[in-house]
Amino acid sequence: MSRAYGVAQHDLGKPIVASFVYDDPSVGSLSDLVTTGTAVVAIVTNRDTGTVTVNRAPATVVTSAGGTVVLRYDWAAGQTAVTGRYAATFEAATAGGAVTLPTSGEIIPVTIREDLG
Repeated sequence: MSRAYGVAQHDLGKPIVASFVYDDPSVGSLSDLVTTGTAVVAIVTNRDTGTVTVNRAPATVVTSAGGTVVLRYDWAAGQTAVTGRYAATFEAATAGGAVTLPTSGEIIPVTIREDLG
C-alpha cells in the first residue's frame, strides 16, 4: 500500500494515488481481479468527526499488471475545505463482489493541512 498523503486546504490539484500489490500463485493476483476496466469508487472520512467527505465517488484504475494495481481519486470542489485527519479507501466492483483496498481494515491516511497562502 502507498504511504500517507497530504494536501493543502482548498487544493484540488494533488489527487490521491495509491499502489496495491498482491500476487499469490495459489490464489491469483490483484491485477487479475481489478483491471483497467473495473469500476472503482473512493471513500474519504474525517477520522475525528466521522463525517464522510467523499462518498463513493468514481475513481480511476491507472494501471493493473503483474499483481500491482494503481488507483487514483481526483478531488472535487469543496472536498478539501476542512482541515484535519482523514481515512481514505477504494472499493472495486469485481465479478466476485466488492473488494476494498487497502484490505485488512487498513486505511490510506490523508491530512488536509491549513492553506498558508
